[in-house]
Amino acid sequence: MPGYYRPREMPGSRRPPHILLLCGCLALLSVASAVAIVLPVELGLGGHFAILTKSGVTNVPIGNVVGDVGTSPITFAAITGFALSADATNMFATSAQITGRVYAADFAPPTPAMMTLAIYSLERAYTDAAGRATSSDATLNLKGGLIGGTTFTAGVYTWDTGASVASDITLSGSVDDVFIFQIAGNLLAGSAVKVLLVADGSGHGTPWASNIIWQVAGQATVGTTAHLEGVILVKTHCAMNAGSSINGRVLAQTAVTLGDSATITQSTSIRLHAPVLHGAVFAPTGSQLILTFVCQPTDRGEMAGVGPCALVLAAETVATIRGGGTEEPLCYWQDDSTLVVNLDYQTLLAPGSTVSLLDGAIRPALSTSPCPSPLCAVGSVTIDINFPCGGVACTQPVAVVSGSPQISACPSEVLKLDASASTGGGIKPLAYAWRVDPTRSNFADELNARLEQLDGNDAVAIALGDLPLGGSQFVLLVRVTSFLGLASELAEFVVTRSGGAEPSLSVGPSERIARPASATQLLGIATLAACWQAAKGVQISFEWTVGNVTVSATGEPAPSALRNALVLPSPLRSSLLLPPFSLLSGYTYVLNLRAQMATDPSVFSDAQVALDVRAQPLQLLMSGGDRRLSAAEPFDVDASRSYDPNVCLFHAQTGKLLEDAALLFGWGLRAVANGVAAEALAFPAGTTTTGRVLQLQLPPGTYAITLTLSKPSTGIADSTTTLFVELIVGACPSIVFEALTELKFNPTWSASTARVALQTSLDAASLALQAAGVVSYAYEWKAYVRVAGVTLPFGLDLADTGAVTTTGLSKPNLAFRSGALTGDAFYRFELTVTGGPQP
Repeated sequence: MPGYYRPREMPGSRRPPHILLLCGCLALLSVASAVAIVLPVELGLGGHFAILTKSGVTNVPIGNVVGDVGTSPITFAAITGFALSADATNMFATSAQITGRVYAADFAPPTPAMMTLAIYSLERAYTDAAGRATSSDATLNLKGGLIGGTTFTAGVYTWDTGASVASDITLSGSVDDVFIFQIAGNLLAGSAVKVLLVADGSGHGTPWASNIIWQVAGQATVGTTAHLEGVILVKTHCAMNAGSSINGRVLAQTAVTLGDSATITQSTSIRLHAPVLHGAVFAPTGSQLILTFVCQPTDRGEMAGVGPCALVLAAETVATIRGGGTEEPLCYWQDDSTLVVNLDYQTLLAPGSTVSLLDGAIRPALSTSPCPSPLCAVGSVTIDINFPCGGVACTQPVAVVSGSPQISACPSEVLKLDASASTGGGIKPLAYAWRVDPTRSNFADELNARLEQLDGNDAVAIALGDLPLGGSQFVLLVRVTSFLGLASELAEFVVTRSGGAEPSLSVGPSERIARPASATQLLGIATLAACWQAAKGVQISFEWTVGNVTVSATGEPAPSALRNALVLPSPLRSSLLLPPFSLLSGYTYVLNLRAQMATDPSVFSDAQVALDVRAQPLQLLMSGGDRRLSAAEPFDVDASRSYDPNVCLFHAQTGKLLEDAALLFGWGLRAVANGVAAEALAFPAGTTTTGRVLQLQLPPGTYAITLTLSKPSTGIADSTTTLFVELIVGACPSIVFEALTELKFNPTWSASTARVALQTSLDAASLALQAAGVVSYAYEWKAYVRVAGVTLPFGLDLADTGAVTTTGLSKPNLAFRSGALTGDAFYRFELTVTGGPQP
């Protein structure tokens, strides 16, 4: 039973050839007046059908269909004239006049969900085709819609009225070329006319019917004995007169009528081309490079899992990725069209770099021809300097400065600042630029001359001995820049040089983000002034106090009661530890620290830190993960341990989490077809869809159950998760998972704890069979570890009961030893339960 589900192909998988979802493939217009990229119209699941309608199919025998027929939301009864015979499963029907199957909305599951998705694909394809931009002025209202006798090259042709084909027309191109005919009125193909497909001399064959789209807003009529090539996407009705034929598809949003001997042949969608490297962009975090391919799925360079990038990328590109490192760069395929390159801090890859493929390494997924061949991918792309992360914003660096806001007047005083806590650099270190504000700083020219020499360093130290003494002010500025070329906003830090021997005092960054459920620790570091006389005593005393408390969003003062409610534990120390739930989200707390000489309290320094308390996401905890169950029994989905981590709802004596009545649970249900969740379904009658536990029974099929956890009027974003359930015919042991974490808290603790253990049990019926000696069960756990987006084939040996688990991998429960699971990693756990006769 998998712990999570991703509706996409895994490495090495292949799509079934009868439901092939193709990605867009590039084709160049051959119209002389314009050269543009025209992508195919994605038919999705609708492309699986020779005829697909919303309102039915009428056949005047004997019409013929080569391919599948489907209709939805109208029922099976709307398909007439085919002498249909339902299959024993009642999931489809057959006919002697149809080489394929017939599907309708009222057949047994999972057919209704499949048909809902197919109609959605039809509507989406129609909208896509209708929204394409006309290729040029020459392809707008060509011949006023009287297009008989015309030779067309690839492109998008648009008519504001209808289009009439009174004599043969010719489409000249290759297998890659795309023809889209947008017709605002009706399409009429006259009797005996033909659409002819001819090669354009490029050596890449003739146009494919699957790349020819007739988008018709009115009605489409194919005259007696006429022949069309392509896919008719019609808003209303399509009429096929006697003896007419189409090589392609008819996807109609109302109905289709077939005259005597009319024939519709579903054209193939499997056309092979060399994969094209379309783009290279950095992940927003700057830790990976994402390469995308268009035209069609690749064979992934025959890679399985994580492997050396040298298997698919050119040597010079691999050298750039490696940079100053010695380890070979690693890559993995996210899917058949996306290659991910993992980067480390020594890489020389940057915006403007060129990424090249290894010649002959990548082929189409379905190709059987060895490289070299015209089907093998070649080429390169350049990472855009201005948009290194593509259409997604790269992570913006943030400059964070810490230091002592007050320094002494000692002649040997040194001004020290540290910006190493800055973030957003990605995989490589940030670049730092330091200056002082000349309008608000003393000795700006002298200091800037020294700071220029320190550019690039994350910390600076400037001796002030040769500057005049006195109450000088320095406004230090720092800007950090990532290797992606993004710069932070200026951060400033004001330092005052006093006239005495005050100790220097630092509390780290002056602004921080805090979380309500987490303990907050602050540390003040004080240093004696170099000119302080040790004979006076060297002890420094500290005191923390609460300053202003404001509303974070507006800056308005918070109620005084909120400020008074914050009690600082042990405030007379240099460090301060605030227990969980000391701070409320949505407010900013300013805490002050004073460091003074114990023997002379008049000699002191002050520092402060502002804590911006932000809400944590609602914690949606669902017992168990994706699962396979028997459809014969009802099942539960339990989310009762979900909670809001921003409020303290722990029982004072037991430390267990109490129920939060303000949380709202919203459940949803979708059917899944071919790994894709279709439109929403209604829950069976009597199902409660607002509680913490969902109880229901569904027919066989695969379903996506969604849960949205919300807490209105708090400003906290909703949390949503999806559970995939496969229901099968026959018996199947049901595995019940406890929630993966159970938060526990005691008011005397400084932090909450969670037991790291996965606890499971079988359903009552399966346990009864085991108790009766009818069956025994074997358990096997598997673990998959993802670090920085990469699934590792190693890293967690569940059989190691000495260092990793206390249970091993063959028991119902899985418990981990302390430290076995590490931070910054994502773990997927899979439990398989196999039943067999008792020995």
